[in-house]
Amino acid sequence: MALPRTARLRASAEIRKVLDSGRRRAGRFHALYWLHRDDASGPRAAFVVSRRVGGAVTRNRARRRLSAAVQRRLALLDPGVDLVLVARRGAAECPFAEVDQDVERLLREAGVLRAAAGAGGEDEV
Repeated sequence: MALPRTARLRASAEIRKVLDSGRRRAGRFHALYWLHRDDASGPRAAFVVSRRVGGAVTRNRARRRLSAAVQRRLALLDPGVDLVLVARRGAAECPFAEVDQDVERLLREAGVLRAAAGAGGEDEV
């Protein structure tokens, strides 16, 4: 299942703006670039996987795994943020749990995740 169309950052000029002007965090298998927008129309994400990662099948697998990890947290992302995740070597071969944890950690360190509903320690009814 892919990201919704409204959550995709597709224009190369917009991706380049995030890469050039945004902030950066590096993880074991990925690098995260993010830039806050003025509008709050919802978070948008793009995924960059170079040929250094592998052939077309490997690159697409890495891209799908990144997309799945972001999609799981889409409702928790700040509504006015653009994200670009760049895969590094080994991103397609490692277990998905490691990809998921790496993405989670990068998003938390970047401060673009909102607190989950009910995470205040109160009992939900």
